[in-house]
Formats: sequence, structure tokens, C-alpha cells
Amino acid sequence: MKTSTHLLLRPALIFLLFIASLAASAQNNALNFDGTDDYVSSTYMGVSGNAPRSVEAWIRTTANCNPSNGGVQNVIVDYGTFSISQRFTLNLLWSNSVRLEIGGSGVSGTTAVNDGLWHHVAATYDPNASSNNIKLYIDGVLETQGTLTGINTATGTGVLVGNRLDLNRPFNGDIDEVRMWSKVLTATEIANHANKEYCQPDANLTLYYRFNQGTPGGNNVNVFTAFDEFGNGNGTLNNFSLAGTGSNWIQGSSAITNSFFQDFDTLTGCNSVTLPISGNSVTSSGTYTDSLITVDGCDSLYTFNVTIENVDTSVNQNGAELISQALAPTTYQWLDCSNGYAVIAGATGPIFNATLNGEYAVQVTNGTCTDTSACYEVTGIGLFEEGQNAIQLYPNPATTEVTISIPEHIQGGQLRIIDSFGRTSHRSRMETNSLKIPLGLPSGLYMVEYRSNDVLITQKLIIR
Repeated sequence: MKTSTHLLLRPALIFLLFIASLAASAQNNALNFDGTDDYVSSTYMGVSGNAPRSVEAWIRTTANCNPSNGGVQNVIVDYGTFSISQRFTLNLLWSNSVRLEIGGSGVSGTTAVNDGLWHHVAATYDPNASSNNIKLYIDGVLETQGTLTGINTATGTGVLVGNRLDLNRPFNGDIDEVRMWSKVLTATEIANHANKEYCQPDANLTLYYRFNQGTPGGNNVNVFTAFDEFGNGNGTLNNFSLAGTGSNWIQGSSAITNSFFQDFDTLTGCNSVTLPISGNSVTSSGTYTDSLITVDGCDSLYTFNVTIENVDTSVNQNGAELISQALAPTTYQWLDCSNGYAVIAGATGPIFNATLNGEYAVQVTNGTCTDTSACYEVTGIGLFEEGQNAIQLYPNPATTEVTISIPEHIQGGQLRIIDSFGRTSHRSRMETNSLKIPLGLPSGLYMVEYRSNDVLITQKLIIR
């Protein structure tokens, strides 16, 4: 059983954990593979090409893996394609020991690990090493090293745990703590964390299966996903019975120490959610991890399934008419921004028609979430509107230029040409009653607006 001391080390956090309803339970599970057809598949393609990498896992088996003594290869992790030098396979083979092969060649250890005990195994590949670019480790100690050339791991169908790519070399035994790295782990790094769960996200830790799901030996028919703790490479359990002592989730190794509590919780918020441990704010729905850190690393990991309920506060404006774009079921309350966001009595529908110039916003409530839009300015109310014929456009439709004429008694005002999205495409001042304007605008329908004191004149302009 994994142990945790975080409540003793951090008593001030007890109240926080109680409020957040994070009643965690210690857990150290693993997966038993039946040696026939069980395997875990992933969409993660692994570290490809000639890039540096490391692969490690905990295993327990009594299977005879030595072909020279009637045994059959047992594959722990495999990926790439089934071609020469294009796959990367961590397995047990000669001498019932660990082996790393690339398709066509490999490096093998000599210390047998099929004694029915838990063992940590690891392989590293360093493309920059002039020799001994492959190193194999057993229980945190360098087992052997050798040189493989031409490594060019292909992008295949994703990483497999517990079987070879052709599904002909299943693993017969237990697997736990599968980790894949995009860097070459040093002997010191492997020795230091071989017996520990890795609990801090690392940019080089590209795939990590703790295999801590399910109830050991219980009915787990609905627990067929192996979580990638820090990435997006969740694995799918294939052909497992998921009930009983075999082909199922089982108790893991007691040798894995300095472990931590793990818990799953659901959080829902309006527009954003603050994770209760770290205080980080997230603004989109998804799965997030949060952890408590001690001097020994993190000892408590929490996975939050976060649902963000977003409130639509967008507004369309058509002159003095403001239209909320939030869909029902929603409640609305229009506010007077110019008056300290005062509530406008009776303005509780999605459409608001202003009767006074000013700035207005809408407060939208969707379920339990409430948010307020930006303020929208309404002008022009109370202006005397001359008839459309008071402004003359020639030619209309226009192509490259248009002449605009207005009555002499209102000259000296501001002229705007507005596109169909309400954007100002041209602005000028009419010091005379006639103005020729060159056009460099796309074809479409425009509005010509002229303002002078208390006069507002509009006319439609077509540009072809």
C-alpha cells in the first residue's frame, strides 16, 4: 500500500481539503496481462526518428521468455512500425532478461527477471553517443550497454503496452509505472526515482501510465482507460476480463515508496474556475491536475474534471436598438452605464430600444452564471431628420467616385460613409454644399450619413 504523510507535514491544509471535498484514498494499482491477448493501446506515437529517449516500467513475471530454452519473447512496450530499424521495443528475451530492439537488431541483458518478483527496467537511447548509445537498467542499476545504428523509429499506430505491434508477443504478468521520456535519463536519475512515482509534470515526460485505476481484483468492467497522468495519451485496455485476479487491475508493488494520495473531483464555474490547491485559474472545460508539494516532491495529486459555463454577453446594435445574442433559457436586465449601471425598470427582454442618448449594457443570467456585457453608446436620438431626398448622390450606383450634395443652409457638418457592418469607411467635413469623393471600396451597400447641429440626413449608396 502506498503511504502519504502530507496531512502530517501540512496540517494547515486539512481545512482547505475538507472544503474542497477532496477526500483522497491511497492507491497503488497495476495491470495483470494474461499472456494471450491483453494489451493497452494509445494514440500517442512515441518519440520518433533518431531523437533521444528513455522508456521505463515496473514488471513482474514468471514467464519463460528465452527462445533457446523453449520460451517466447514477452513485450513490455512497443511502438513505431514493423520494419527494420523503425520500431522501438522494450521486452524480455534472451536469458529471460531485459532487451531493447529496433527491428533487426538489439541489445540484451543477462540477468533474469522472471523470478515472480517486481523489477524496475529501463532503456535509454542517446543519438549523440559515439558508442554504447543504448543502455539497459534493472532495478536502477546499469545492466548492460551496446551500440545500435540506423535507428529511425517510424510514426505508426501508437504506443502499445503489453504486446508487440503485430500482437504476436503478449506479456504474461504484471506491468506498472510505464514512462516514456524525450530525453536520455542519466544513471543517477533512474536510480533516484526507480522506486518512486514521478509526481511533477515534466516537459520531457511524454507518456506516463501509473495504472492506478480500478479496484484490485474487483469488478472493473467499466474501468477500461489508463490515464496518461500529464499528457493526452490515455490508453485503452483491450481484451482484459476486468474481473477477478487475472487480466484485471491488481495491487501494485509495495516497493514503490514516497507515493501520494490521488483523487478525482468535478468542478463547475462561470467563465473560469480556480483550482483549490494551486490557485491557478482555468477558463476552458477539460481535465486538469493539481498537486501538493513537499520537500520530497509532490505527495498528493488531484485530477479535476472542470466544466466552464460561459455566458454570452455579445450584443448587436442597430442605431438605438440593442439586441442581446444570448440564447434562451436566459434572463436579461438592461443597465444604464451612464448612471452607475442603474437598472432600467421593465427592460428585461433580449431587445432594448433606447429613448435617450447614453451608454447601455445588458446583464445576462444563464442558469447559475451571471455576467454583464460591454457598454454600447447610443447617439442621434432627438435629432431632426431631413428626408432622404435632402442629400443627393451622383452617380448611384457608383464605381470609382461619387458626388454628394446637401442644402446650403446645413453645410459645415460631418459626413460619413458606413459599410453594412456599421464600420466607418470614409469621414470628411463638408465646408461647401457639394463634395466629390474618390471611392476605393468593395462592392456592396453603404449608408451615407450627414450630421450638422440638430440635423441628421441619411441616404443609401450602392457601389459596384
